[in-house]
Amino acid sequence: MTGATFYPSLLYADADSAIEWLERTFGFKRQEVHSAEDGSGVAHAELAFGGAVVMVSSAREAGADIALELTDTDYDSRDLTARDPEGTLWSFGTYRPGT
Repeated sequence: MTGATFYPSLLYADADSAIEWLERTFGFKRQEVHSAEDGSGVAHAELAFGGAVVMVSSAREAGADIALELTDTDYDSRDLTARDPEGTLWSFGTYRPGT
């Protein structure tokens, strides 16, 4: 399958705070944020990071717990893993499959 695309969807106890944290910490950009009709938080949000999109629905303090420092791998990637305020691990790297 060529050109496959997927959009991860993350659920947070406090999506508003998670969105702010993702923007501040990693540089995500809001594309859409829709509040729940009952005022209970975020019903659906889309955040862009380069050409990728992450969906978020209803993190607590600012900052990132770096779980794995910036590392050069044996497959020519530079990787970093951070833990968000709710404990989810976010891994970033320069490796691009098929290139």
